Amino acid sequence: MASNFLRMEMRPRKEKPAEEEGCMHVPKLSNAEKQKRYRENLKLRPDYLEIKKKNAEQAKENRLKEKTETEIEQIKEGNRIRAKRHREKQKALGIEKKRIKPKTRQKILEQREYWRIKKQDSRSRSSCQKKRRVKEKDRMRKMSQNKKTRTKPANGNSVFSSPSAEEKATQR
Repeated sequence: MASNFLRMEMRPRKEKPAEEEGCMHVPKLSNAEKQKRYRENLKLRPDYLEIKKKNAEQAKENRLKEKTETEIEQIKEGNRIRAKRHREKQKALGIEKKRIKPKTRQKILEQREYWRIKKQDSRSRSSCQKKRRVKEKDRMRKMSQNKKTRTKPANGNSVFSSPSAEEKATQR
């Protein structure tokens, strides 16, 4: 009974329009496909190719041409004006550029100390099981590091009977 009620309340479906004879259904293109088709059509136009070629030649000329001191100064001045305009525009929009403070050795050490204290606090609040898991993970990490650092003889045969014997001999 509830299912009948739901069917009555649902919006009626729209009827699909009948396809006309002689008309082919062309699928809609995505924006990427439209752009690709547009670029391909542009490449087929000879006037567009001429303009692109001319612009490329001018750009190459500008790159390779030796510039005089006055030209260099003009370029720098133009860049300064452009940057100033950009900063004013950003300020008008309310976008303030954050000043990034350089990281000093002292600040890095303070940050590490802060992290160390925070880690101690979080571990002191954690459960016994969590502490055990963390210790196991640390132990495994240290063991794998020790295995990497140990060097074996070139022939592959160790003089020592066990790794602990080797450690004791190297500590003497």
